[in-house]
Amino acid sequence: MTATGQADDLLIAQISDTHAIDPALGSDSIVDNNERMRTAVASLAAEVLPPVRIVHTGDATNDGHPGEYDVLVETFEPLADRLRILPGNHDDPDEIRRRFPDQPWADTDHGSWVETVGGVTLIGLDSTKRGEHGGHLDDARLTWVADQLAAAPGPSVLCLHHPPFRSGLAWMDDGQLRPHGALDEIVAGAPGLERIWCGHLHRPITTTVGGVTTITCPTTSQRIGLDLRPEAPISVIAEPAAYQLHLRTEGGWVTHTRPVDLGIEPIVPDWA
Repeated sequence: MTATGQADDLLIAQISDTHAIDPALGSDSIVDNNERMRTAVASLAAEVLPPVRIVHTGDATNDGHPGEYDVLVETFEPLADRLRILPGNHDDPDEIRRRFPDQPWADTDHGSWVETVGGVTLIGLDSTKRGEHGGHLDDARLTWVADQLAAAPGPSVLCLHHPPFRSGLAWMDDGQLRPHGALDEIVAGAPGLERIWCGHLHRPITTTVGGVTTITCPTTSQRIGLDLRPEAPISVIAEPAAYQLHLRTEGGWVTHTRPVDLGIEPIVPDWA
């Protein structure tokens, strides 16, 4: 059943860059990645208007180790029937597909998938290249995504890990998606494409790509420090874990960012 505030509304959640840790290996994160991931999943499970899908836009694990996937699968088990996950550059795409076999995986050698829900076609595009931090789309993937966008029977959303734009976070932009131009042309020529949802940058960012509104989801682990100087050093910051709720109404998409574990509960004021 479609999660609705109005009869035709569609609610889809996005979570990203959880960077699950194998406790036996540890990590150099300045926050507890696993605890923040668990808190975010609990918050998603408790949403009073349940999202019909939860899209994870990659870097699900910190290093792609089997023990990290054990933690990931256990944590997301309450949401498993609604979860749609993409690999990021910290993941092993083969392991992602093996651990989540029930997803609508594409018949390809990359970790992409496609599904239509509530009249909207969600296209998950694997933007990873083994052994590389940055994103890469070869000819086969560009052809595949162009075909999926063309075949979508109605509105569509493109989901991928690496953002196809320069963010101004200089040290992270070294790992931006390449090539840009080819995907930009495909996006601009896809009249049903309404949004692009990404991860990787660990911050909420909004721009346009090929005329399409493009959003990056904040992380549940440590965020990237917000320093837009070209010479900015590498920095991370323990800002709140967060995910996003994308609501499609008769007027289009509205995106809300939900911080979690702030210790703040909403109240009904006396004047309401």
